[in-house]
Amino acid sequence: MKRIVSLSIILFIFVISTIFVFNSQTLSNGSATIIEDNFVLTFLGMFASLAIAVIAFLYSNVEKIRTTLIKANKNKKTVIEVQFEKIFQELKENTFLTLLTLIICFFAIVFRDIKISFIKISIMCITKMQIISIIKLSLIMLTFLAITDIFIALFNLIKISKELEIPQEEKSNAQT
Repeated sequence: MKRIVSLSIILFIFVISTIFVFNSQTLSNGSATIIEDNFVLTFLGMFASLAIAVIAFLYSNVEKIRTTLIKANKNKKTVIEVQFEKIFQELKENTFLTLLTLIICFFAIVFRDIKISFIKISIMCITKMQIISIIKLSLIMLTFLAITDIFIALFNLIKISKELEIPQEEKSNAQT
């Protein structure tokens, strides 16, 4: 079910991008600032780096919490640990998506500049430049969604950590 939702979101974003490209002359001919090569590659690279940094920063902290949970619950999986696993899986998928958008964008730019005489790219009156513009605009939107999702996961991890701190404080108060 999750894959169907993900594919639906990606398809929806491609449709929206296509509508934008066909209704904007600057997007259609590739001259819009937002889809210039330098801007798009810098933008996607920056957010891919941010996603990797978030995971690297969080991993050591979460691993400590997880180890504490396992010790406290005698190797039984707790609800909180299952939540951690779901959140990390989501972080992993979103980080992979940001890296994938960067790679796809790079190859779209290379493809745009390759002229192969025996291949004519014109599908249903869509030019090669329009296809590249649709891809770039879609990748930007997908990256925004992935980064938003990464921050939501980050805030969920903070929320879980706060929930863990309360019982630990209650245990230490009960022991004294």
